[in-house]
Parts: sequence; C-alpha cells; structure tokens
Amino acid sequence: MHQGKLKAAVKKFQPMVGEGKSEAEIREAIAADDKGYSDDEVNEIYSSVATPDTGDDGSDEEETDKPVKAKHTVVMMFRDKNSDKVYRPGDAFNAGSKERLNFLIDKGIIKKG
Repeated sequence: MHQGKLKAAVKKFQPMVGEGKSEAEIREAIAADDKGYSDDEVNEIYSSVATPDTGDDGSDEEETDKPVKAKHTVVMMFRDKNSDKVYRPGDAFNAGSKERLNFLIDKGIIKKG
C-alpha cells in the first residue's frame, strides 16, 4: 500500500483506538470505508493503527538517553515498542528517555501527571 494512502487511513481510524473500540469494530470500519480497501489493506491499516510508529530514528544522543522518572498518564491506547505491552487511557507510563516521553506527549498519546 502506498505510504500516503496508509498514513491517511491511519489518521482516520486511529481515534477509534482511543475511543476503546475493539479490533473487530476497527477492522469492520476500515473494510466498510468508501475507499474499498482489500483484505490485505485492511490488515495493513489495522496493524499500523494498533501499533503506531513512535518515530524512533535509532540515533543515540547521550543527553536524551538519560532515564526519566516522572510519571505520565496514557491518553490514547498504544502498544509500547520496547515491551510490546498495550497501554490504555488512564494507565501510568514511564519511558527510558526524555526524547521518547516528549515524542509521546507531542503526539497526544500521553500527558504529564
């Protein structure tokens, strides 16, 4: 699937995850979309919606790799790329670096406090 098409679909269906919709409900909504997604496209879109890209570019910057102990609260359901754990709204979340925390805050996935 073309990355632009995938990105647009993820943007459209990602809010359903935050609303607590089930996998079946999200897949059904994707399949019923007026774009007429194939079964393979539905799977690819759902996979991207369920495990959002955290934007980690793999760079190792010493300053941002320092452990952070501040507590944060999950706002939108996501699967942690490091532990593969699914976090739901209201869960506490701690990341290993300021860079990662800031990224998740900027994306609206977690908030301070």
